[in-house]
Amino acid sequence: MFQQFCQGGAAVACRVHTPEVAGSNPAPATNPRSVSPPRHSGQARRGSLPPTPRPRRAAYRYHPVPWSMRCRAAAPHPMEMTPEFSNEAVKALVRDILRHFVGHGRAISWAALADSTWNGDGHVDTWERRLRSYVEADGPMMPLDTAMRIFSALPPSAFQRIARRMGFVTAPLRVELGTTVRHAVAACARFAANGAEALQDGHLSHVKLASLSHDAFELGPIINSIAGSGSALR
Repeated sequence: MFQQFCQGGAAVACRVHTPEVAGSNPAPATNPRSVSPPRHSGQARRGSLPPTPRPRRAAYRYHPVPWSMRCRAAAPHPMEMTPEFSNEAVKALVRDILRHFVGHGRAISWAALADSTWNGDGHVDTWERRLRSYVEADGPMMPLDTAMRIFSALPPSAFQRIARRMGFVTAPLRVELGTTVRHAVAACARFAANGAEALQDGHLSHVKLASLSHDAFELGPIINSIAGSGSALR
């Protein structure tokens, strides 16, 4: 096949360089795009073929990839559950915390913990037995609502142990019981009015700054109560 290809190429070259044949049988152009049809003024000559239109290139539009798809494509594989967050590890952590803070001679007794966390369903003695089951070796997993009630009744250092396991540091939050949205808005308006009055003359003295600092400290528990209640507050 390669030999036939070479013979055919030689025959074409012979026709091109032969003056007698070159006029009647011109060699085909090697690059069709480099040869443009002749331009004539007016109507084309009779018998001549119309120029072959060049194929138009398809138009490509740039479609940007959304950021969410790019992040999804670049995201690694789902992280496997680490041993410190497994069910057994979490139950062991809760079990150790309850044994350290609850019981005879501890920060709070089992009876007092049951009274402060009981929601009224069933009997309080049944609820106390339920709490004691969380310190058993084969005890159940503590639900989230139960954990929130229990750790809100325990000292802040009890929940600090769970937060430390997750890599956080917590502190007791100052709140004001019975706070409403109307109360919080009125307190914020008074603080804004006092601040505007203190800055009216353009100079903030130490006395005015101390007064505003005291008002801000008193406003903190009110704002914390609104932020912590969320949609449950009316």
